[in-house]
Amino acid sequence: MRIPSPKLIVCILTLAASLDVRGVGRGLAGAEDQLTPVLARVLAQPAVVVDGDGTWWLPYEIELVNVTSVPITLESVDVLDATKADAVVTSLAGDALGKQVAQAGGVKSATLPAGASAVLLVNGRFQRREDVPARLAHRIVAVTPEPKPPLPERTVEQQVAPSDVTTAAPIVLGPPLKGDQWVAAASCCDSYHRNAVLPINGARHLAQRYAIDWIRLTPDDRLASGDPKLNASYPQFGVEAIAAADAKVAHVTDGMPEGTPGSFAPGVTATNADGNAVILDLGGGRYALYAHLQPGSIRVREGESVKRGDVLGLVGNTGNSDAPHLHFHVMDGPSPLASNGVPYGIDAFTVSGRAISSTDLDAELKQADRPVRVDRPGAPAKIRDALPADLAVVEFPG
Repeated sequence: MRIPSPKLIVCILTLAASLDVRGVGRGLAGAEDQLTPVLARVLAQPAVVVDGDGTWWLPYEIELVNVTSVPITLESVDVLDATKADAVVTSLAGDALGKQVAQAGGVKSATLPAGASAVLLVNGRFQRREDVPARLAHRIVAVTPEPKPPLPERTVEQQVAPSDVTTAAPIVLGPPLKGDQWVAAASCCDSYHRNAVLPINGARHLAQRYAIDWIRLTPDDRLASGDPKLNASYPQFGVEAIAAADAKVAHVTDGMPEGTPGSFAPGVTATNADGNAVILDLGGGRYALYAHLQPGSIRVREGESVKRGDVLGLVGNTGNSDAPHLHFHVMDGPSPLASNGVPYGIDAFTVSGRAISSTDLDAELKQADRPVRVDRPGAPAKIRDALPADLAVVEFPG
């Protein structure tokens, strides 16, 4: 699912050096206060998730605001382990940093105009859960071509945007579908889902942080069999979407018409982008969204209790969708907009290969009747309690 919105991204900031602002005052610990022309705060508490490849990801976002009257360029950003004498976990600088700083209107640049804001997408990557820091801080180095006293040409912001990393384990669910040849399109952690940071109710939210668009391949690895302009040509169209856990139905939306593959339906807004949808209350402040279902296919009602495996509705092509698929994610509230995505795993699935695409199958959908390249290097791998990796070709039990 893609929500029409400004593309707000940013990847990791590293600011090294220190600013000595004398006469400004001292903090409670005796350290001198620091001038920070770029304000930084973590959007939501970071949480780790393990993917089907065994990689532990720590995806989170930093909101940045240039509060000065002159342009500020981010020179570098360091992610620090605040529990280990500020050891550097990862860094970005130069062109690599600039490509990750997303401003209003989809502009990607490390130079923030006066008064401008941006979002930095951080992707920590670890081989073991034990390597993930329990607390983060950041060091940002910023420069300006137009220094105005007391603003120096170069500042180093130390220990900004501190945040604890949640210790809660990702919720483990059953699969939202059955069968084989399912592709986990736009999974964690660098996709159009991750870019969908939305300004809702006066604050930024990213409900789709761990979202997946489930698209199915035909037995011969095509996205469609027959006329690609017809929904029925796609093997996922009409497949049953099932409850991933025992839950209560929190919300149902129905009545939106099917779209035509290859184009987005007119009149789609942020509030109806999910199309026909079901939201399940999983308990513990976690909710699962099933989006883009067929009109009239939803078999549950709000307030009803469902069991794992119960049919919720049929996969369709409604709302902000250009081909049939099931959009699925877990969030920390019942609103698909005013929530933040939380990590989850699927308890059992088999990976038979990986689709090869630089656009999460977007380009391939434009020629849906042609085979998709799939890398199948060896025997299928049985995976447990993990988030399917991006573009993994997956088989679910049943």
